[in-house]
Amino acid sequence: MELQIKTLCGKKYTGTIDDLLFTFCNSDQCCSTGGIQLTNGKEGSNGFAVNCNTPDVFESSQIGDCKDFEFGSESIITGNVTLSNTNGFRGEWVKVRSSDGSFLQCTIDGWIDGDNNIPNESNVPKYRDFSCSSLSK
Repeated sequence: MELQIKTLCGKKYTGTIDDLLFTFCNSDQCCSTGGIQLTNGKEGSNGFAVNCNTPDVFESSQIGDCKDFEFGSESIITGNVTLSNTNGFRGEWVKVRSSDGSFLQCTIDGWIDGDNNIPNESNVPKYRDFSCSSLSK
């Protein structure tokens, strides 16, 4: 099992220094990653993500109880991403590679922030729901 997190490019403040917490649900079963710290998607000193072109990749040992979660290619997976503190984040997508080699892609459609302090954005939630669809291998 592998989790890839892509930070949006081209805007200030898309990266974050806060932990991200992901929850994934398949029907009535859910798992949580616990706090994940981005490296490439971390906010740099200039306000931009360190490397928004390269997704952060997390192996099974880094993703909490999601390491044993069943992400089959036929599954309907939904979930959310939550910010641990107040440093905003604008992801682009999350991909999950399951044990059978299939990928699910989940689009993150909007900002999350803990203190509603993103320029030109208002009423930004601290978490954002998403749904995932299967990608061909």
